[in-house]
Amino acid sequence: MIDCAMISVPPLFYNGPHIAPSLLKSYAALKGYKVTCFNPTLDMVELLTPEHKKNWPYNDFKDFDETYDLDTIIGEWADYWLSHDPKLIGLSTHVWASEFYLGRICKVLRSKTDIPIIMGGPATIELGDRALKEGWVDYHVVGDGEEAFLNALEGKFDHPSINTNKPHAVSNATFSELPGPDYSDINFERYRSLDPKQNRVFLIGTRGCVFDCSFCNVPALMKYRFKDGTKFANEVKDIQKQYNPEWIEFADSLINGSLREYRKMITELSRLNKEDPDTTPKIVAFYRIRPMNQTREEDFRLMAESGFFRLKIGVESGSQEVRTHIGKTETDDEIMYTFDMCKKYGLKVNLLIIVGYPTETKADFEKTMDMLRMIRDRGYADVVDRAVVNELYISTDTGLSKQIEELKITNSETHTNWTRELPNGEILDAEERNRRLVESINFIKENFSGKIMVFSESKTAMEDSKK
Repeated sequence: MIDCAMISVPPLFYNGPHIAPSLLKSYAALKGYKVTCFNPTLDMVELLTPEHKKNWPYNDFKDFDETYDLDTIIGEWADYWLSHDPKLIGLSTHVWASEFYLGRICKVLRSKTDIPIIMGGPATIELGDRALKEGWVDYHVVGDGEEAFLNALEGKFDHPSINTNKPHAVSNATFSELPGPDYSDINFERYRSLDPKQNRVFLIGTRGCVFDCSFCNVPALMKYRFKDGTKFANEVKDIQKQYNPEWIEFADSLINGSLREYRKMITELSRLNKEDPDTTPKIVAFYRIRPMNQTREEDFRLMAESGFFRLKIGVESGSQEVRTHIGKTETDDEIMYTFDMCKKYGLKVNLLIIVGYPTETKADFEKTMDMLRMIRDRGYADVVDRAVVNELYISTDTGLSKQIEELKITNSETHTNWTRELPNGEILDAEERNRRLVESINFIKENFSGKIMVFSESKTAMEDSKK
């Protein structure tokens, strides 16, 4: 018997264990509860057609019910989960695309058991209310899950975060003392066999974000908290020794939110790696470009010595006007300085671009293309080993979602297929965004050596990115 079967709802990458359930597992263990984590994505990917596997997890799922006997497949999953005799079923949803599997998993579970079902995770802010209305789940939690999860394990279900969209964050004092993720019930060799070169372990040293970008709902979900940088550095080193993954990826919104703790972390990791170079991690993390007076060359040297390999940097747009509306004040010079430091110290960049931001004119988009040319012409093409091009998605509880009337955005309920007439008379609709997606993707493919990913419902752009 276990207290909770914690299930990571597909679709997820299959390169490493899902961190959120493992964090809840470690916290519950402190309180004497036993949680077992399950990741059915691993089972699903082994059944996928070559085309579906190539697209995973970015499938549209339109033909999945016709291609697979999902009721039988999910029924077998459910029988296995229930064979552990849990008192509670937890569902961890990571992305809005979880809706496809969430409904089907809950339908099957409802047919087999009356055990309470509670869901959480980042996608709950968008999916939780529907899941309650449809009867898929009994409870949902938005934001930090530890205290609400403990409340549910105690059978109370009266925590203020349960069945509301108002998160109640744990304090910084509490967060700083939380244990790292418990991956003890994970068969890591399975991840290694499924993805030998990209397998990874996820860790997190901060929650929330010190910034408030208009397209992001992280500030609405949680305030910024952080662990002691020295303590977190030792957690990173210990995980590398224990599992020896190809990569360690930080799930933080950004690693340099607290410059003090960030510098403590990279200083300590640099020291530990010099003492034990055979267990130097290879780290991927989100990094925020800061003003020049907050950015030291020494930081980049220490990051390289710490094991940082790739920084995920949201440049978003080449237009200063668009970046300002987003809430990003970094200048072109600061962006180029960051690329220069990355090149000097051997750090790679995962370049993040947004195409079709609601204030983006054709001239603004041309500035993005100019910036891509500048990156190429200044010799940084080999620094960019990943590029992610996002079509603007209007998420729930973001700054943009609160400006829909002010900006006169129409058809916004679809999140992606929206339209806006700009003050200069230009029409920014799905067709125009698709054109910009294709143009930017083609340029990146032709001028940068890295892998391209595209987040869009545009079939033309998606297909173009795969050629």
